[in-house]
Amino acid sequence: MPPRKPYNPNTAYGRRKRREEAQKYYDSLPPEKQREIDDWKIGCFLVIKQN
Repeated sequence: MPPRKPYNPNTAYGRRKRREEAQKYYDSLPPEKQREIDDWKIGCFLVIKQN
């Protein structure tokens, strides 16, 4: 089977599929890596919130 063409991020369907893939990837990570990603999210939120 040929590789799947990437979803178009400019459509609602494409954004939903990309979001689902990202959530599936995040759920498959070990807890330490999830914590590291969560720390980055919090840090980025705080930097953006200050502006």
